[in-house]
Amino acid sequence: MLSVLLLSTLVACLHIGLLPRGGGDVDVPHAVFGSVDVTAPVSEPGVDEAVRTALSLALAARHGLGEGSALSVTIIEAGLEPALRGDPAGPGGGLWYRARLAARVHTPSRSRTFVVVDWVAETGRLPDRPRVYAALADRLSVMIAAWAMGGDEGPPTPDLR
Repeated sequence: MLSVLLLSTLVACLHIGLLPRGGGDVDVPHAVFGSVDVTAPVSEPGVDEAVRTALSLALAARHGLGEGSALSVTIIEAGLEPALRGDPAGPGGGLWYRARLAARVHTPSRSRTFVVVDWVAETGRLPDRPRVYAALADRLSVMIAAWAMGGDEGPPTPDLR
């Protein structure tokens, strides 16, 4: 009886692991965008250029730039604010900043909001804002490019306020 159960489990595992017909070539939508339009009605200077540059690089790495419609991005939040006081003996007296970058992205057929959040330690002086936003833009752009080109909705972005 046990051998029949083990054999049926093995057969089921093999069946689940088989590639679809056609050698595993699954037809995945592949969008190509002609331009990246970024607007930033926020008070943080340069965040629009950081996102535009990072997103162009992320799309180019996926062969997603060429002839096509525009990928429209609106920065809806760019924040860097002191949030936590930690160990006074720690770097910068233990003050931590919460950095947040949120964008609403539109393709010709759908739209979605993306949010990235990070923590920045004060190291005796105020955080380097352009560097912080460049790092957030890199992370945000990888997520946007994967979504915009692959067609995968993915899980909704959590509200991390």
